[in-house]
Amino acid sequence: MVRFLDCQNCTKRYLSISNITTTCPKCISAAISPKLATAPTPELLKKLSKLKNPLSSPQSTVTAQCTTLDDELILTQKLSQNKISQPCNSKKPIPIPIPIDREKLSEDPLCFICGRDFGAEIGRKISHLKSCSRKYGVQLADHITYHDSDDSGCDSDTSSDSGSDLNLDSADSSSDFEKENEITKAAVVATSKAQRQPPLENFFTVPAKNINAVLLQGAKTLAKKKVPPPNSNSNKRKRKNQFNREITRMPAFKIIQSTNIIVDGFQVPNYNSSTYFLSHFHSDHFTGITSDWKQGTIFCSHTTATLVHQQLGVEKRYLCPVKLNTPTLLTAPEDTKNQHVIFTLLDANHCPGAVMIFFQIGPTRILHVGDFRFSRSIMLDNEHNHQLSMIASDNNSAKLDVLYLDTTYCDPKFDLPPQSDAIAAALGVVKLEIENAKASSTLKPLFLFGAYTIGKENLYMAVAERLNLKVYVDKQKRRTMEAFTPDWSEARQKTLTSRKKEADILIVPISNLNFNTLPDLLRRQNNCIGGLTKQFSHIVAFRPTGWMLTGEKGGMAGKFLPDSEKGKSIVRLCSNGTNVKVFGIPYSEHSSFGELVDCLIALKPRNIVPTVNCSKSAEQVHTLMTAVRRLEVGRNSF
Repeated sequence: MVRFLDCQNCTKRYLSISNITTTCPKCISAAISPKLATAPTPELLKKLSKLKNPLSSPQSTVTAQCTTLDDELILTQKLSQNKISQPCNSKKPIPIPIPIDREKLSEDPLCFICGRDFGAEIGRKISHLKSCSRKYGVQLADHITYHDSDDSGCDSDTSSDSGSDLNLDSADSSSDFEKENEITKAAVVATSKAQRQPPLENFFTVPAKNINAVLLQGAKTLAKKKVPPPNSNSNKRKRKNQFNREITRMPAFKIIQSTNIIVDGFQVPNYNSSTYFLSHFHSDHFTGITSDWKQGTIFCSHTTATLVHQQLGVEKRYLCPVKLNTPTLLTAPEDTKNQHVIFTLLDANHCPGAVMIFFQIGPTRILHVGDFRFSRSIMLDNEHNHQLSMIASDNNSAKLDVLYLDTTYCDPKFDLPPQSDAIAAALGVVKLEIENAKASSTLKPLFLFGAYTIGKENLYMAVAERLNLKVYVDKQKRRTMEAFTPDWSEARQKTLTSRKKEADILIVPISNLNFNTLPDLLRRQNNCIGGLTKQFSHIVAFRPTGWMLTGEKGGMAGKFLPDSEKGKSIVRLCSNGTNVKVFGIPYSEHSSFGELVDCLIALKPRNIVPTVNCSKSAEQVHTLMTAVRRLEVGRNSF
C-alpha cells in the first residue's frame, strides 16, 4: 500500500511503497550499508529502464521484481523521487533487520512490520505481530534487542551498543556517519553470531519484571487453556448429578434373565428393547427418562405413572399403569423371545407407588424387588399376594429361580430396628419437647422432618396424626403428594396444610438439615407468623436414615440418647448448643441385613443377583449365605 509516513528515525516525511518497514530509504541505507545508495545493480537498472513514464498512468502496476535487499532500497529511492503511487510487486517481502528496542515495542502503537497504527487498541498488537510476521516471513527474534543482558543472552557491552539510538540527524558528517554505521554493523553481526532469540511464540513469555505482570500472565494462561484454579471444586463430582450419566452398555442386573425386558434401566440410548419396567419414582431408578422418551412402553404402578407424567413430562401413550396383585400377560414377542410371560406387580413396602415385579416365564419364576423393606406380614401373609405365599410355602414344589435383590444394607453392622420402633422413638422425642414447652412460657419448638421427593411419609404423618399436629407442605410438594394422597384416609389428609402460620411440622429436603441453614429457617418462620402467635424458640429436626447407625453417607456424628426403660436408645442427638437440635432416627425404607437374611430363608431362591454395589456381588452373596447357614444351624440345634 502506497502512503506518506513519518520516518521513525529522522521524523522526515517520505513516500512509502512497502509494508515492510516505516523507515525512510536514507535511514535504512545509512543503518545498513553506505554503498547501497550509490551502487545499483545492472539487473535493477535494466528493470528500471523498462518502466515507461509512471506519472502518465497512475493506475499502472510496477512489474519489476526485487531480488536483493540492495534492489529493494534503490528501487524505493528511485520511485519515491518520481512519486510513484504503486508499490513494488515483489513475490515475497524481504525483512529488513532493523534493531528495535523491546521495551518500547509494547508502548509503540505502530506495527514495525506493516506500519499499522493501533492507537487505543494497542492490546491487539501482540496477536497482530504474530500474524503479520507469519504473513511476511519476518522472524521477530532477529529484530529485537534487549537492554538487560540476562534477557538477550549477550554481553552487556554488546547489548548497550545495540540498544543505543542512532543519531541519524548527524549523517552529513562523514566521520560520525561512518562511526554510526560501524556500530550498527557490529550490532547486527553480533546479534546474528550470538545465541538466537527464541521464536515468536516464546517471545512474549519472557519473565516479567514485577509481580503484577506475573500474576496477570498466569491468569491469562489459565483463561486460554480453560484450566480451573488449583483450589477449584469444579473437578469434584457433584452428588446431585451422580446418577445423571449416560452409559453405553446395559448392566446385566437390569435385564431379566432369558428375555430382553429391562427393569430400572433407561440410560442406554437406542437399546434393543421396547419393554421397560419402573419399580418406583426415585432418581437413581428413573434416570434416563426425559420428556422426549419414545424408546418403549414403561410398565409401573398408577402412582408412579402419574409422577412420571407430571414431573418428567413423558407422554401418557408411553406409560402403562398396572394394578397391584393383578397377573398380566405381556405381549411383546421380540422382548420375551417368543416365550409366554406373565408379570404381577407387588407392594414393595418402600415409598408410595414402589412395587416388586414377579415374572412367570414359562416354568421359570423370577422376582425383581427394586427397592424394598422386607416384611413377612406385608409380603407373605397378605391374602392378595398369593404368588410369594405359595413360593414360601413348604408344601409347594414351585420355587423361586432368580431373585434380583436390593442389597443396600448388605452388611451385618446394619441391624436396623423395625419401622414401628423408629416411629415410636420419634414420637417420644416430640412428646417430650411439647411437654417441656407447656411447662415453660418461653419455649416453643418447631419440628422439621427430612425427606426426599417421595418417601418417609409414614414417619412424619404418623407423628402428626397421633399428636394432632399440622404438617406444612409447599405447592410443589403438595402437587407431588396428590399422586398418592387419594388413597389416604380423610383424617390423614386433614393434617396437611398449605398455610405456614398453622404448621407445627415442616417437611424439608434431608440435605438441608445442617447447622448452617436451620437457624435462618427458624428466623424466616418467625417472620412469617409475625406477632399473632408465640414465636418459635428452637428447632427440633429429624434425620430419618439407616446410615445414622454408622455415620456414613447421610448419617450424623451425634451421641445416642441415654438408655430408656426398654433398653438402649436408638436416637442419636446432635446440637449446636443454642437453638437447633437434630435427631438421627434409624428409620429406613430399605431392608436391614437381618431382614435380607429372613427374605432368603423364606423364599429360598436358587440364584441371587444383587442390584446395589454390583462390583461386590460375589462378596455380598457369600456374606448373606453365610448368615443364612449359621441361622439355620442354630435353629436345627434346638
